[in-house]
Amino acid sequence: MAGGVHGPDTPGSGAKPPPDPPSRFVCRACGICMGTSDALLETKDDVLVFGRLHTSECGLEKGTKTVACWGCAVALGTRGEGSFALRRDRVARRSERLEILVCSLKEQEISDVALSLREAFPYCNITPRVLLKAELRGFQLPVARAGPE
Repeated sequence: MAGGVHGPDTPGSGAKPPPDPPSRFVCRACGICMGTSDALLETKDDVLVFGRLHTSECGLEKGTKTVACWGCAVALGTRGEGSFALRRDRVARRSERLEILVCSLKEQEISDVALSLREAFPYCNITPRVLLKAELRGFQLPVARAGPE
């Protein structure tokens, strides 16, 4: 593969791997990310208090203090003066990296896309794959569904 596709965390590249990504706090019902550890202000017995949410406009209706998941509409907590308190039993902590598979018939296209993806998602693992034309025969994209599976 061409150099620069894998990024700085490729073994043998001589560069230091990036620091671990911030932990994500996701809705236990559907897995949508609601907040990250870099916005976590404090933890209490049964709630996690955030200064901002990953999707601060979503799940917040005007006139209500309830914070709901924008993916499945489950009530996760409440909002207050500049903070959001999410119930521990409604969110889960995740620390795994985003996995991205980049496929193309051309290696140069993969390199170009991988560089852009690395800038947009610095804590991701990018796996390049050059496809053969034979692999594409009969290939169909599945219809995307709204919501979790």
